[in-house]
Order: sequence, then C-alpha cells, then structure tokens
Amino acid sequence: MEDIAREANVSITTVSRVIHKRDYVDEDTRKRILEIIKRYSYSIDGIAQSLRRMKTNTIGFVMTQIYPDPFQSAIAMYLEKEARKNNFRLLISNNSGSKEEEKYAIDDFIKYRVSGIVFGYLMEVKNMEIIRRNNIPFVLIERRRNLKNVPIVLLDYYESIKISINHLILKGAKKIGFIGARLGDEVENEIFESYKNTLIENGLIFDESLVYFGWMDVQTGYKGIKKFIDIKNIPDACIIINDITTLGAMQALNKFGVKIPDDMMIVTSDNTLSGFLSPPISSITFGKEMIAKCSFELIIKSIEDKDFKNKVIILKPKLIERKSSKS
Repeated sequence: MEDIAREANVSITTVSRVIHKRDYVDEDTRKRILEIIKRYSYSIDGIAQSLRRMKTNTIGFVMTQIYPDPFQSAIAMYLEKEARKNNFRLLISNNSGSKEEEKYAIDDFIKYRVSGIVFGYLMEVKNMEIIRRNNIPFVLIERRRNLKNVPIVLLDYYESIKISINHLILKGAKKIGFIGARLGDEVENEIFESYKNTLIENGLIFDESLVYFGWMDVQTGYKGIKKFIDIKNIPDACIIINDITTLGAMQALNKFGVKIPDDMMIVTSDNTLSGFLSPPISSITFGKEMIAKCSFELIIKSIEDKDFKNKVIILKPKLIERKSSKS
C-alpha cells in the first residue's frame, strides 16, 4: 500500500479508502489508484487483516467422512452457502473417524483464529475443553454427547423410524428387518429402541434374527441381507440406516434374486443417493439445507453473544415415498 500511495502521490489512507470503498475520494485519484493496483495485481492480505482485527469471519466445520458417505458433504456445501451469504468463509476438516485427527483439526482452527466451529460429528468430548479454553463458540449437529450449555441441532431419529415402520405396515409389511450401525452411541441406541418399540406398538413380533448391526457402509448392507438369506428368514420389508448401506443391501438383493418392492420393501434415511437408485428408494429426510441453516444460525448467535448457550433445535423427519415401498 505504501508503494501504491507513493506512485499515486497520495496518502496510504487514501489508498485504503479506495480499496475498501469507504468515504469519498476524487474520481481522477480513485481511477489512478485502481490502475496502479491492477498493474501490480495487488490484493488485500486477509490473514494480516484478521490478525489486526483479531477477527477472521471464518467458521470451521469438522466432519467425519467426506467419502463415500455424501450426507455430511451435502451439509458442508449448504453450510458454505450460508457462510458466503453472510460474508463468512468456511474451513473444512475431515477427521476420518479419528479422535487424534479431530484434535489436529481443532488445533488448526485455533491457529487460524476461526470465529466458531461446527461439528458434524463430535468424536472426543475432551477436545471441547481445548475449544473452551480458547473461548471459541461451537455448535453440535446430531449428538448431545452429554454436554451442557451447548447449542445443538438435533434430528428426531426416534420419530423417523416410527414413521418408516408405520409406512411399511400401511403398505402390507408383516415382517420388518433392520440393518443399522452398532449400538453404544446415543443416536444408534435411539434408532434401535424406536425400531423395537414401534414393532411392538403395532402388534408385530420383534425377531432378533431379522436384525444386523455393522457400520454405516456398503459392506454392512450386503452382509445384512446375506444373513437374512443364509438363515432363510427373509423379511418382507427392511429399515436400512442410510443410503450408502442401502447400496450394499441392493447388491446382495440383486445377486440372490430378491426383488424390490415385490419381495422386499425398503425405507432408508439421508435422502442423498436414494432418489437416483434403481428402483428409487423411499427415504427419510431432515432437509440437509435446513440442518446447515440452523447450525449456521446457532454459531452466529454464539459468536455475537458469548452468553448465548443451551439452545437446542430439534428437526422433524419427513418421508419421501418412492417405488421401493409402493404396494
């Protein structure tokens, strides 16, 4: 800026006014400064500015998996949209399901002086103490993690399974299987509890042999269906944890000649790939755009008001019916 001011024969303050479009500057002077800026391809050093202001207008997003599960990737995309709309930037870090990688991401965000952090999936509660010591606001998506006074966007998974099972029963299902993630975490426990309770509430038998636990991946879907076929106890409908797991289930169904929906109806969750599969799969959605919007709203409020805490937004599920569950 000093070089530009010297060549334009003006003060640094005048150059700053032109760059930041603040206050009045004589038109000829403004044009002269802009020509010099263009000639030298000068751009503002955002990091230096942030250090001076001690504010970056940057939000960090810690996600668990960029590939192959597109759910959090979609949230990241919508979160970035919200950030840009509000003159913020989004920094994304993928922890790949590792507590160590999550800590590394947090350390990085602290170095970059982010204004706040959104967690698509929180791995390690101890990492929160690092954030709190650095007075950085944060928001959780999906899971409470037994943390108090933390803004959270929760998804009502209990209701989502209830809606799915009631829909399948309405379509004539009598024997409903379940392929999901291993128990032990709050969301997985809630989903499975809803599955058992909703079956019993509707007078159906809960059959442990119609349940398969694994991870949220293709292999789990494949192995789950193969288990049902191997024990010769094939359900006439199945709840599958997400779209990626459903891909594996469909591979197994195709291989063993089980037709959707004639032999088995399916309802999945996430609504990322389900509409593009053949046949298209009925899916529960919470609205990824809405998840991002609510998360951004909470983190901005937390940044602007340090006393803002303990705000919980609960998003309700919606079933999108497709060919996989049409009688």
